[in-house]
Amino acid sequence: MLDPVEPADIAAFLEVADGPCVSVVMPAERSGRETRQGPIRLRNLLREAGAMLGDLGLRSPDTETLLSGLTGLAEDATFWQHQEESLAAYAWPGGTRWFRLGTPADQLVVVADGFHLTPLIHEASGPDRFDLLALSQNRVRLLRGRRHGIGEVAIPDPIPESLAEALWFEDREKQLQHHGADRVGTGRVTATFHGQGVPDENEEARLSRFLRKVDEGVMQLVDRAEPLVLAGVPELTSLYREISHHPTLVSETIRGNADDATPDDLHSRAWELVAPVLQEQADADRSGFAETPDLAMTGLDEILTAALAGRIEVIWVDPEAHVWGTAPPAGEIAVLDGAGAGRRDLTDLAAAEVWRRSGRVHVTDEVPGGGPVAALARYLP
Repeated sequence: MLDPVEPADIAAFLEVADGPCVSVVMPAERSGRETRQGPIRLRNLLREAGAMLGDLGLRSPDTETLLSGLTGLAEDATFWQHQEESLAAYAWPGGTRWFRLGTPADQLVVVADGFHLTPLIHEASGPDRFDLLALSQNRVRLLRGRRHGIGEVAIPDPIPESLAEALWFEDREKQLQHHGADRVGTGRVTATFHGQGVPDENEEARLSRFLRKVDEGVMQLVDRAEPLVLAGVPELTSLYREISHHPTLVSETIRGNADDATPDDLHSRAWELVAPVLQEQADADRSGFAETPDLAMTGLDEILTAALAGRIEVIWVDPEAHVWGTAPPAGEIAVLDGAGAGRRDLTDLAAAEVWRRSGRVHVTDEVPGGGPVAALARYLP
């Protein structure tokens, strides 16, 4: 199960002022015997983080306290049975958080005065990101997809999981033939209808009410700038298109009974529909880089300086090309040899600063110019 990364999550990490900040990123296994390696890998990475904290002068008891939340995670056997492509985990004197991500990530430990956020930025606003809404009268699923895969997002209370649930909440008095309604499992309503079901309403009116409630919830959960793919029978998806306020619905639909489709099936069919849309957006940014050489940048010092000043409109970052060093406010911009306690990944810092100031971040292994980072400025200095 994916843990959705919202813009507010990244903004909160950027505002953490009391370090040291610990970032642990690692690949994960979704199923099978390989899931047993997850807690072992995390414990090893936490030992590495503990050594870095010691290098910064933190006493052993304080190190144990700071890392205790993540240590507990390593002991949670149930947690490791529900993984996605990678795990990003964070600890600081004020708390602990982790995210199961739908994008692959290399193993990495960073202990510094700020967090390593490229994995979260990629998950929250990557140029290959899209959402998928699988609709039926019996089941509503929201999935968050990327080029490499897709994962189901837990449905919170604003979104009804079925037609029965939507109508049960809206008007209990009309449910005279309903009995035994309960909240079970994840806290959702299950309902059994007898006879004619909900009286005095035609089918289209009931479906419209149901889909309006779904759309209200979806609009609170998704980024409206990212494509939304619909899956389901035409009766539902066509009506949803008429009702929905989502501005970037993909024009084509995955047709068929969405209840029977696995996430992998939905992903392969959705990617065929959404890839051209996403590619058009990415191509527009690359064209801007090529066509305005005065605003194009490939030097890390220049890019990071401009990012800290809020002058970057678009940045491309290679997630596997880490450049370690120091930067304000901890010191002057300086590239150092290798990772270590107190050192930041400067490409990650540049991406975070661009994101903070509403720029577009492309996390990709095809960076213009072939370096670890490239950028397109908003204006000349």
